Amino acid sequence: MEINKIKSQIKKIAKDFNLSYNSKWFNFIWITKRDEIILQYIGNCLDPVYKKYGNRIERIRNINKFFKNDLKKLSKRYGGEVYSLESLKYQIKLLPLIKNKKIRAEISKLLRKINKEIGGNSTALITKTKNKNELKILLKSILRHEWIHILLFHNSLEFGKINNKLWMYDEGLCTYLEAYIDKTTNQLEAKVKARKYPYEKKYFVYAIKFRELFKDGKTPKDKKMRINYFIKKLSIQSIRI
Repeated sequence: MEINKIKSQIKKIAKDFNLSYNSKWFNFIWITKRDEIILQYIGNCLDPVYKKYGNRIERIRNINKFFKNDLKKLSKRYGGEVYSLESLKYQIKLLPLIKNKKIRAEISKLLRKINKEIGGNSTALITKTKNKNELKILLKSILRHEWIHILLFHNSLEFGKINNKLWMYDEGLCTYLEAYIDKTTNQLEAKVKARKYPYEKKYFVYAIKFRELFKDGKTPKDKKMRINYFIKKLSIQSIRI
């Protein structure tokens, strides 16, 4: 079964990089493509398609405009994200700021559904689809990507916690670990060239940085030490900025 295979792969990552692992950390919830886009919008996703509406509270003020102009076309996308209880609590607090009653009711219903099913501190949200090719990618690649994020989250390895502008390091590390488990780390440059969307291209650009970071790492303990050192280094730089 694909899901069990993914858990085995993540368990290997944990072993090879000296990370804690618990199979109970890894679960997921099916949501609609529309729901996924709404959550990314009211969250702090830094994709330019959302950033143009502002950040956090500003996006709520512009939510009518977003629903009218972009929601429908963006809802053709499929994908996933890691969703935490922290995000849930924050977004529930935002609900009273949404003046449009219809939109507020839709988002409130969505948050109640997640609250009922989430279990634990975080989960992966994966979009429903009837397309067989999309489903294959969702279960083989996207779910694994999000579960690797959850593994890193439980090991306190999050660059975005230092500064949300460092989100690309989180995606880079996750993307590197995917390539590591697939034994395709030598193909990262080709994948940079293959990606047309600049936001996604950064995933592979930063994965290359981690390939260099781990180049001389011989043991799991050494690899974990290199990640921790890098996080501390960026923390110091962030403070100075």
